[in-house]
Amino acid sequence: MPFKKGESGNDKGRPFGSITKPRVSDFVTVEEAKALLKLAIKLANKGNVDMIKWTLEHLFGKAAQNINLGGQEDNPVVVDLPADVKTKLDKFLTTIKK
Repeated sequence: MPFKKGESGNDKGRPFGSITKPRVSDFVTVEEAKALLKLAIKLANKGNVDMIKWTLEHLFGKAAQNINLGGQEDNPVVVDLPADVKTKLDKFLTTIKK
């Protein structure tokens, strides 16, 4: 049945998480994964460290990365607000402290 002009055929859109990056582990058996890992270790022992990194990342995904955006005592986060916003914020903070 054709759609009416201006009507969407997919009102809800694509479901969240429906597209994921495929991994090697999606296409190989456990035995094949073990064989790949053994080969990667063998190559890494010969000096090809990138091979084991690539294999591990593609079998199990990349490791979570810790991202530091500042905010520690020695590196505070500084937010520069326009003067009118600072005034309004100060007034607001004064009212909630009472």
